[in-house]
Parts: sequence; C-alpha cells; structure tokens
Amino acid sequence: MPCCPQDGEPLLSSQIFNDMCARREVLQLSIYCPQKSEGCDAILSLQDLEVHQEECLYRLCDCPQCKMKLMRLALHQHLAEACRHKLVKCSSCDGSVPFFTLADHGLECSEVEVECPHKCGTTILRKDLLQHVLECHMRPMKCKYSAFGCDYVDVVSQVGDHEKCKVPEHLLQITEHFAKADLNSAELKTDLEELLNEREMLLSVIKKQDAEISHLQGTICLLNKSISDLQEAVAGNTKRLADSNKQIHISVNSRLQKIESWQKENLVELEKIKSLKQVSEVGDTGEQNLGRSRITLTTTSIAAGINDLRTEVMSKLEGFDFSYNGSLIWKISNYRSCKQDAVAGRSPSLISPPFYTSRYGYKVGGRAYLHGDGEAKDTYVSLYFVIMSGEYDFLLPWPFKQKVTLTLLDQSGTGHHLVDQFLPDVKSSSFQRPTRETNRASGCPFFVQQKILESSNLYLKNDTIYIKLEVDKTGLNDL
Repeated sequence: MPCCPQDGEPLLSSQIFNDMCARREVLQLSIYCPQKSEGCDAILSLQDLEVHQEECLYRLCDCPQCKMKLMRLALHQHLAEACRHKLVKCSSCDGSVPFFTLADHGLECSEVEVECPHKCGTTILRKDLLQHVLECHMRPMKCKYSAFGCDYVDVVSQVGDHEKCKVPEHLLQITEHFAKADLNSAELKTDLEELLNEREMLLSVIKKQDAEISHLQGTICLLNKSISDLQEAVAGNTKRLADSNKQIHISVNSRLQKIESWQKENLVELEKIKSLKQVSEVGDTGEQNLGRSRITLTTTSIAAGINDLRTEVMSKLEGFDFSYNGSLIWKISNYRSCKQDAVAGRSPSLISPPFYTSRYGYKVGGRAYLHGDGEAKDTYVSLYFVIMSGEYDFLLPWPFKQKVTLTLLDQSGTGHHLVDQFLPDVKSSSFQRPTRETNRASGCPFFVQQKILESSNLYLKNDTIYIKLEVDKTGLNDL
C-alpha cells in the first residue's frame, strides 16, 4: 500500500487525485524542438510538441515510394530527382515509367525501332514487326511438297525456283506417299472391324448396367421415403423437446421462488436467535446452538443452490448482440500483450467481432496487425476491412461498392482521431461474393506508425485502444 512521503500514513486510492493545475503549468513550459541538432529552431510549449512533431521539416520520414529515410524538407526534391521510383518519360512512346524499370521498358516498348530478324535490312517499329515478319521477302519458307517428304527450306524467292527445278523428284515423292497411304488404309480397315466388334460388346455391357441402374433407382426411392419418415419423426421429437425445455424453465423459476421464500423464513429465524442472544447474556443453551447450526447450514445450502440454478439458467438464456447499423467500435484490450504475441508470431493479427450493414445486409469485420503487415512490419500498425460470408449474400448486389472508413479514436476528448477512407476496387476478389468463410482482407497497411500510437495517451490509454469501422450505406436498400 502506498504511503504519504511526509508523515508515512497509508494512502487509499480514493484519497489520491491528479493535480490538474500542475499538469497545465507543466504543459505550458517552453522547450526546443527535439530536432534542434538537425537545424529546427522552433521553441514551443510542451502541449504543442506532438502536433509540431507531425509537421517538423527536420524530422526523419520514409519516402512513400522507395522507403528511404530522410528529412521531411528534402522529401520533395528526393521524389523529383533522386528516388529510383520516380516517374520518367520514355523518349520513344512518351509514356511514364518508374526510373529503375526504364531499361527493361526499352526492351518491350512498342514505339522503339528494331531491325528485321530475317536480316532484310529493314528498320521498323516494334509494334509493326509481326506484320513485317509475315510479309518479309527474306523470311524462311518450306517447300510446298514438304508434306510428301521434301525437306527443302530457304527464302521465299529461292523456294519458287526449287519447286520449278525439282518437279520429277516431287512426283516420285508423291507416288511413294500415296502407296504408303493405301497400305495404311488396309490396316485401318482391319482396325475398324475390331473396333466395331468391341462396340457391340460395350453396348451389351451398357444394357446390363442400365438394368442394374433401374434396380438401384427403385432402392433409392425406398430409402428416400425412409429418410422422409425419419425427418418427420425428428421434427416431432424436436417439438416435444422444446415443450420439455419450456416446462423445465417454468419448473426452475418455481424452484427459485420457493428457495427464496425458504431463505426469507430462515432469515426470520436468525433474527429470533439474535433476539434470544440479547436477552440471555450468560450464553446459549445446547438446544439454541443446535438450532443456530441447522439454520446456518440450511441458509448456506440454499444460497449455494440459488447461485447454481441462476448460473445454469443464465448460461442457457444468454445470447449474442451484433451491430446492424453499418458501424462497429472495436475495443482492443491488453494492447501490449497482444502486440508481443504478434512480434513473437504467436498471433500475428486480431479479428474484430462481425457486424452488419443492416439486419439482412452484408456481414463484415476488421483485421488488425499490431506489429505491421508486409512492408509495414516493425514500424506501422496495419488495419484492414474484411467481407465475411453471410446468411443473405445471395440477396445482395455484388461486387461490394460502399465506401469504408477506418478510424483510430482519440481517448483524450480533443477529437484528434486518425481517419482513413477508401472505395473498394470492384475488380478485386476481396469485394466479390464470398465463396469461403472470409474474403481476403483489404485496407491500409500503413495505417499509423506504432511510435505515434504508443508515445502518448491520445490513442493508447489503460493499455486499450478503440477502432471504429464504418460502412457508408448511401444507395443501399434494406431488404
């Protein structure tokens, strides 16, 4: 237990209060910007430090494209000149491509001039190359009698001369080809007869199998009737079970009322014994002791029975409560413990409770990576929106098109909430009708820096954060 530093007297938590006056005075103290050594000459009050840190031009930040760390005042020049992801124009097609892909782009740009691969000496745009290759007079070509065994290949102009000069050889090749074709035809005729015999055998087998299928279909009809009878019996048993549960509920309530009545009667008896004790200062008789022991035992048993019955009844009657207005405030308690689980890989992400855009609307939820996801790992908190498989998906329009708002709520009461919004990419599988329990999550991997969230009590308070997930219902018609 804490003690007073002056007189050593123990202090209760109810006797200790925050000195808000001293706090306001401390927050009004002037300090230098922490980036003073980097060149920032700002002098500001302690309470304005956090806002200044978000705007200070001398503070290190990440380039949004290449992730290089540099001062915020140098970011614009870096993006324009030094960033390897900056966009540059191709000198051939005037298209904009990232600087580090410019060389690869030159190998596939359709406006670059290339030489004919057939060495005809022609230079042509890459987009017209295919048509030129099909028409080039230097393209290689087979002899038109290649199907009969001629393997001559040359440029187009030479193939024509070859065909004119080799007429006798081509006639001989054609004759040999058709002679082989006649021989093959005889072999094919024999094969055809064998296939016809095989076909007759298969038809006989199919006829036999058709008879067996008809018999099985009759058996299936009998089984379906048996199943229907069983279903009716199950429905009757279910109704009887529901009636039985109702009677048990009534019986439990009746027993509770009787037990409470007994408890009141025993309390009256206890009051009588207390009165007897006040009258007799010498001591209780053996009979009084016995009576008191019995009453105490009975009262204890009754109280235990009441607690057990109440626990049983509440466990059966307890239900779930979902949000049906398109928004959810998600409370994440034990933040630091959850983050340690994410760092250790035991539980990389947290899933929010589901909520609905209306009573029969889309079923959605959130997913949070407290230690970051992908490129945002170790530095940012990643926050995503998830579409879940719902009971009424077949009645709803797809893909999902509603604007989504993700908000980290400020717990100080000053309203400095962190907000991010996005419109769904209707071509993404994340916003199509779910074919499994949940779709792939989509949202903001760089939602908020971990050091900003954890450095003050604006967003993290009592080891708890609050995240609001909201779906714009504009244009949605309730079923």
